[in-house]
Amino acid sequence: MKPLQYRDKQFYIELFTSKKVTKYTGGVLPQKQAQQNFVNSLKAITVEPIQYFTWLVSTKNDEQNVGIITLLWRDQQKQLAEFGVMFTPKQHNQGYCCESTRAFISYCFDTLKLPSLYSFTLNNNVTSQHILKKLGFNKVQNVPFKQLVKDGLYWEKTNNKSNIMTND
Repeated sequence: MKPLQYRDKQFYIELFTSKKVTKYTGGVLPQKQAQQNFVNSLKAITVEPIQYFTWLVSTKNDEQNVGIITLLWRDQQKQLAEFGVMFTPKQHNQGYCCESTRAFISYCFDTLKLPSLYSFTLNNNVTSQHILKKLGFNKVQNVPFKQLVKDGLYWEKTNNKSNIMTND
């Protein structure tokens, strides 16, 4: 994983304008809106306070772009965060999503020291729900921040390391 950069523009736009990729993320974006979202994503990491951050996921062997992971801070103290992933259909069922999300979770817990991490899935996104369960997330009824979308499920994974540290 590496931070999104200008050279990733075409890949980013292809993800957000693909019917297959955006099936569970709110739908296809028009080309102009996808381009504006890309610009906003680049700007977001340069303006304080940073509200969200997008990483590019690529294969280890040939550095082929396969997806993105975005982290959205839901509070000013940066203790509440939600993330989402998007991967090209070609890479589905190849293990990239699980592997990169697992590394991302470790980064969030070990480096950012987040006490927990949230993710959202639409009700019919069974594949993402399966991956979140596999990675140790649990469905939650209530989240400690304003929900952006109501028609779906929130998932939470708690940083067990932070629990151990605070209980000492």
